[in-house]
Amino acid sequence: ARWARAVASTEPRPRERRASWNDQANGKIDPYLRARPGLTSWLALGPGLAAGLLPSLVSVLVAPDPQPWRRLLLGGAALGVVLVGAVRRWQAPVVLGGGALVLLAVHELVRGWDLLPRWIYLAVGGLALITLAATYERRRRDVARLRAAVGRMG
Repeated sequence: ARWARAVASTEPRPRERRASWNDQANGKIDPYLRARPGLTSWLALGPGLAAGLLPSLVSVLVAPDPQPWRRLLLGGAALGVVLVGAVRRWQAPVVLGGGALVLLAVHELVRGWDLLPRWIYLAVGGLALITLAATYERRRRDVARLRAAVGRMG
């Protein structure tokens, strides 16, 4: 009915309103963070993210059975949390999701440690040291910029 009246009237057509992906994904959290300037992402999102990521992470790290689907879904969820947090510039999702990803990646490396010959680890470690030494100053600037960017997140 609204469109029919707009077409029949002489007024310009109303613009179709579409919510962006970010608004759809974060529709319930954004109003709280905008309305309360003192509310940080740690207070608003931290407990929920910890309750969502930590039980599966502990289960993957401690359980004796492999749980391949849980590991895959946990990695995908943690990556999604990091991406949404980076886009929205929220510190809690970036730190908690990144921590879960790092722990999961180290766990996967430990699980596959015996499957490769020993010299491959020495070769990769040596190449990593040479690369880090060659780009040491740039890495220091990158770490300082990363620290400042994470500190500016809400």
